[in-house]
Amino acid sequence: MSNSRLFEILYYLLEHKQTTADTLANYFEVSKRTIYRDIQRLMMMNFPIYCKNGYDGGIYIDNDFVLDRTFFTDDERIEILAALQEFDYLKGENSQLINKMAAIFNLNVIDWIEVDLNSWYQNNDLNKKFNDLKRAIITNHEIVINYINSSGQKSNRVVWPYKLFFKSGTWYLLAYCLNKKENRIFRLSRILKLDIIDKTFACKNIDLSKYKNNLITDTKKEIEVTLQFDHQIASVVYDEFNHSDIIEKQNGDLVVTMKVSNTYWLMSFILSFGSKIKILKPDFLKEQLITEMKKMMEIYQ
Repeated sequence: MSNSRLFEILYYLLEHKQTTADTLANYFEVSKRTIYRDIQRLMMMNFPIYCKNGYDGGIYIDNDFVLDRTFFTDDERIEILAALQEFDYLKGENSQLINKMAAIFNLNVIDWIEVDLNSWYQNNDLNKKFNDLKRAIITNHEIVINYINSSGQKSNRVVWPYKLFFKSGTWYLLAYCLNKKENRIFRLSRILKLDIIDKTFACKNIDLSKYKNNLITDTKKEIEVTLQFDHQIASVVYDEFNHSDIIEKQNGDLVVTMKVSNTYWLMSFILSFGSKIKILKPDFLKEQLITEMKKMMEIYQ
């Protein structure tokens, strides 16, 4: 449900006092069913909105109702404007609703947020991908994606997109995969191509917590690793690890102890820092690193 649309409907009723579900559905380009759900939500929020059947019926708001500054607390007004700004940036639009609500609340609009999903060093079109997925989710449209998995295998998938979520610095899509006949989680950066199909699916409320565990590797295979980082890359260490897990030595070097299960990722991570990182334990990981470095040397000989 769009909180932005709820306030737009409220503002519309304040201006027109009385209207119909058909008029609102056409104005906001949604179904009548969606409008009735929005109206019910506003009524549950104690706004004096009523529905009346008959020739002169429709949807109307109490003539004496005024959305003044006393209806919300100071903190509520600030939170409402902040939430609307977040929504507008993710939507990729500049809605006039923010300015309207700011005028009602007698608050200045502070340009406090900007969202750019692309990386600093390349334009991977993640912003467009995000907006296309958002549109497909909201309108319940099937999509076809060309996806590359963690093993480097590419495949075309037809999926029903349910939800976007952000975890540990990465955007993911929870969707039902028609190829695999089950719900799957897809990493947005691994979606190589995306097309929205002119075919809809029935919307479902999915408990995301059931599927987040798929992002976590088997904890039974975890190993404890201790790494020492040169003080010259301290900023990177604080970017990657919890501050509570970092121990700073007298010379400025940093020591981090962590549990990992994906040694392939860990090896790539260690190699990316060259001589600025040292494995303190376990010993078998040191041997794996030496073996990998020998293989790298053979490539360039």
